[in-house]
Amino acid sequence: MGHIGVRFRAPGDENTMVSILQLLEFVDIETYMWQVTNHEIYIIKDDGFVGTDGLFGDRSSVYSGKEIELELTGKKYYAISISLRGFPKHVDKNEIENFYLKDIFDFPQMSCELILNLVDNDYLFFLCKDETLLDVARNHFKNIGCYDITYITST
Repeated sequence: MGHIGVRFRAPGDENTMVSILQLLEFVDIETYMWQVTNHEIYIIKDDGFVGTDGLFGDRSSVYSGKEIELELTGKKYYAISISLRGFPKHVDKNEIENFYLKDIFDFPQMSCELILNLVDNDYLFFLCKDETLLDVARNHFKNIGCYDITYITST
């Protein structure tokens, strides 16, 4: 039985809220194509109120790493949910657009290499096929204040 990911919780108060890019800063985002699904992310306006405009809008669900960085950099936002799935650049865009993960334990057989999933602005899991990178991720999450970090083990 090998580790396929980690579950964890993010710091939740307004002073310690972590950004999506901060969660993924140990990953070279530009080496992947990204499927963005199940996103509910609202931009925080200058007056501190959460606006009705969301990130990732109606655009395609597939982004380059550079597009992900541009979408998330320099903006204050409140992320309720998102699923970011990283694929090697050689994977066909149609395959990425149609990727569906029914169960996290199917992950090792999929073409997807990484998944960061956020639910209710608090509960997260990170799946990764590279166990060395997974250990780096676990330590990174702990160092940025995440807690209740546990490995997800394949069955």
